[in-house]
Amino acid sequence: MERPTRWGKRKVQRGLLILLLLVVGVFAVHLIFHSTRVDPVSESDSGPVFSARPLSNIQLLDHHGQPFGAERFKGFWSMVFVGYTLCPDICPTSLGMMAEAFHQMEQGRSVSGKMNGIFVSVDPKRDTPEKLKEYVQYFHPSFIGVTGTQPQIDHFVQQVGAIYAIHDPGDPNAPETYEVIHSASIYFIDPQGRLVDVILEPRTPMELVEKMVQWQKGAGP
Repeated sequence: MERPTRWGKRKVQRGLLILLLLVVGVFAVHLIFHSTRVDPVSESDSGPVFSARPLSNIQLLDHHGQPFGAERFKGFWSMVFVGYTLCPDICPTSLGMMAEAFHQMEQGRSVSGKMNGIFVSVDPKRDTPEKLKEYVQYFHPSFIGVTGTQPQIDHFVQQVGAIYAIHDPGDPNAPETYEVIHSASIYFIDPQGRLVDVILEPRTPMELVEKMVQWQKGAGP
């Protein structure tokens, strides 16, 4: 029998880790929202609407190198995605959906008020503010790239219920070639700076539009 190659083993390990992160991510989101309320407020086609949870003590930097704290959410309806710029598939797909959702809402005027699209990088070693700026504005000129120290990032990630893991480099002679595995959820934050909802694995931009419209029409608490 042919022995598996090192690459084959890494692919199996990566697949198992992704599956584990998805399971843990679902549990984390469930735990976060249900820590304040047991039952959902209402149901929609795109998922349950839970009671709001304020975000606190956020100390990050935006892609201009300016402080990004909880106050930056105030006055905006925000969609947040957590990932990294070298992500080969999940991040560009998800940010592409966010961008298309923003275009639909801007053209259709189905959403009133100001909106934020925020990309939080969990890879501060490689994702500098300059790199984040170029990356997020490729998808939409209003998107904001955010990073910070690893503890600062972890504090934010834990509050919204995102999950990620950084692999050791496959080649010790190329320390910058490590992989990052992360969840694929998009989080919704209201103009009061409260985490109000999440779509675990959005399939289409319309899911995001419908969720945002739902909240702006007062479906939330």
